[in-house]
Amino acid sequence: MNTPLLAALLSLSIPSLGFAQDGAAVHARMLQVASELAQARASGVPVAVTAGLVAHYAELSARVGGDDPANAAWGSGVAPIGASTPTSSGPQFQVGPACSSAGTQTFSFSGTGGAIPTTSIDTFTTQVSGLGAYLWDVNLLSSVTHFACQDLDITLVSPAGTAVVITTDNGGINDDVFNGTAWDDSTPDPVTDRAFQNGVAAAQLSPEGRLAAFRGENPNGIWTLRVQDDAFGNDGDVLAWTLQLNALATAPTVSTSSFSTSPALPLADNATTFDSLVVSGAGSSLLEIELYLEIRHTSSQDLDITLISPSGAQALVMSDCGGTLDDVFRGTLFDVDAPTPVTDVFYSNLVVVPLASPEGGFDTFLGTNPNGTWQLRVTDDSATGLGTLDRWDLTVRTAPAATVPPLSGYSGTTGPITDFGPGAPTSFTIPVSGVTGSLWDVDLTTFFVHGACADLDVTLKSPSGREVVVTTDNGFGGGVFDGTLWDDNFNDPVTDHFFTVNVVATPLSPEGRLSAFRGDTPNGNWVLTVTDDTTSVAGSLTSWSLDLATVPQAPAVNSVSFTSSPNVPIPSPGTVVDVINVTGLTAPVAEVRVYVELLHTWSDDLEVFLISPTGTRVVVITDCGGNNDDVFNGTTFDPSSTAAPSDATYVTGIAIPLLAPEGSFDSFLGENANGQWTLEVRDDFGSDLGTFVRWDLFVDTCAASVPVVYCNPVAPGTSSGCLPTLSAPTHPNVQHTGPCVLTVSQVEGAKSGLFFYGVNGSQQLSWCNGVGSSFFCVRPPTQRTSSLVSGGNAGQCDGVLPLDWHAFQLANPGSIGSPFSVGDTVDVQGWFRDPGSCKTTFLSPAVELVYGP
Repeated sequence: MNTPLLAALLSLSIPSLGFAQDGAAVHARMLQVASELAQARASGVPVAVTAGLVAHYAELSARVGGDDPANAAWGSGVAPIGASTPTSSGPQFQVGPACSSAGTQTFSFSGTGGAIPTTSIDTFTTQVSGLGAYLWDVNLLSSVTHFACQDLDITLVSPAGTAVVITTDNGGINDDVFNGTAWDDSTPDPVTDRAFQNGVAAAQLSPEGRLAAFRGENPNGIWTLRVQDDAFGNDGDVLAWTLQLNALATAPTVSTSSFSTSPALPLADNATTFDSLVVSGAGSSLLEIELYLEIRHTSSQDLDITLISPSGAQALVMSDCGGTLDDVFRGTLFDVDAPTPVTDVFYSNLVVVPLASPEGGFDTFLGTNPNGTWQLRVTDDSATGLGTLDRWDLTVRTAPAATVPPLSGYSGTTGPITDFGPGAPTSFTIPVSGVTGSLWDVDLTTFFVHGACADLDVTLKSPSGREVVVTTDNGFGGGVFDGTLWDDNFNDPVTDHFFTVNVVATPLSPEGRLSAFRGDTPNGNWVLTVTDDTTSVAGSLTSWSLDLATVPQAPAVNSVSFTSSPNVPIPSPGTVVDVINVTGLTAPVAEVRVYVELLHTWSDDLEVFLISPTGTRVVVITDCGGNNDDVFNGTTFDPSSTAAPSDATYVTGIAIPLLAPEGSFDSFLGENANGQWTLEVRDDFGSDLGTFVRWDLFVDTCAASVPVVYCNPVAPGTSSGCLPTLSAPTHPNVQHTGPCVLTVSQVEGAKSGLFFYGVNGSQQLSWCNGVGSSFFCVRPPTQRTSSLVSGGNAGQCDGVLPLDWHAFQLANPGSIGSPFSVGDTVDVQGWFRDPGSCKTTFLSPAVELVYGP
């Protein structure tokens, strides 16, 4: 090996190229790294160093959108770890089975989602009872004080869950304009068009959404007023609020008629255009009316549209909506039942809004005779665009005039309005039941619809209360977690992943370690908690699911530790590595932990990686600790910890004693532990100094599990007082190689005997129908082995019955259960002659054997 070259490589500058640097600078550094890699390979430098250079090249490539200026051909020795599609390191699911000699059992559970609030929302409620089942009319009286009422978003929610917007961002900077307001759909004064005065309450308004959307629902139950303050700095209170409701006992009989006209009228700039539509043959009392509109315009916000009934009543359809966008109302149905007010629609150029509620209340027409000439008044209040009224339709619903009871009032709860801030955590629950065995693996799948996934803080909590961080402030743009599998079996941490907007990142290992749930309680409520920590972009959780894998019992392990104290300086910037050589371990890796002592005057500069003898490279920590000194000078990174390093609170000069690794140490599971383990420590920025003082490696390997012996006979035992025992030191394997000998001891001497077994599980039945002291423990059907003689002396308990299980199976390939697979179970029991016992025979204990690989 070229030792001078290795020393030079370890001191090479691997700087952190800031995002402000241009692509040329990043490309130049990539070419330099590629050159260093070629030198390293030519000189036989260890794979840990070349893997670090490859990973650094991939990181730089990600910063410039995947560019590859060196046309890097990585060859078969080292893959560009983390540069492209991540792959599982292999037998993670086999480690549990290998340690317990049984396969995993997987249970899947699905959960529902919902909206994720971007700011705090205050809820106030009132209980309604004693009304008829068909709601007729709803009015809201509000006494709400607030400085700058435009900060307020107020929504009314019925017992059925229907939500109607009362106001969003109306009232300007004026104070207390809703402190004494009656909200009524029949009031021809929409809140969106009202000219407010500071300190003067608007006595009557029609709300932004339509209260008529509640008509026909059962009003009895809990009504909720939701109030949200969407800007900092102003306070307020809900002093009082009252619902005025009336209802019919039963639903009226409704008749529906439709009418249409296609005038194709040009709309002149700064002018008003009228068009007429005759309604005839309808009932005499209007219950509801819908307006369908096809109107073209190259600046939709220029339009003010009003519907006028035959009696002269008027309702504002919309005014100044749609921005400067083209043709957004070229096929829009204005329906009071629509959930979104026309004032709150998100518009896109040339994309028709199919459904919206009108800006004014169509209840202005309630109860009037709809027959006659209706007019549509369209005003183009600007000279910036051109338009045409192509078509408009009316759907008229009438019902016999009803005797409506007087309004009843119901007062709601009151309280302060929380000032603007991040949204409160929202919890989503999956109840889990019926899971058996010891929890081994947890996988989470999420479907988030969100335009800025970095706003999301997500945690998963088990029924025992153990909580793991899934992601906080990762993902940058939108659409990246809409179908993400979160799985510790994949070596691609969310904290280091390179995201592309609207490209789902899957699979990912989460920010915290799902392996912290290993051995936890699976049954009960699992809770996914989501917080949107900024207010600019809203989103929702469409759905989520859990996959839980168990093994029959927690694997038995052996633990060993190794230590190294390199006490070498960390180049600034640059990389240093140290190696621990592990030997003498005969079983696969079941768990890995790392203890480090790293001194550094700016801990955030450090990036640490653990590399196994097979070349698996996992991030321990990257860019954590801020500008604090020496916070990793005595830290254990344990995958069973729930403390994610990216979320820890650091204090200068105080070491964090315990953290979960940033990457998944499950990537090492199942590997051969023997060989060189490498800890790579990188300083990715200049100026500050550090020392790699010491590190310890803790390796758990699978301990040989012992078969379970059960169903022991009880006193007085055999006719000579013998209580036989059964020993089985090892489980069988599917190749039937190596030792697997079963021995029944303390048998009546000089007696014939045999073994029998079954593959359908166990039972415990008295051998003699309640008489005797041994038990029939193997569920039929059973198969017998060849006859044996116990040896020893008659009348003594010195007889022994042995069975070489592997030899028997090899000699009898057609026996019950053959061929066996990993995880198959076999129950075996001994039988021998004892003339003095019931049935003249006696049975030994039984043992459960579990086939391993």
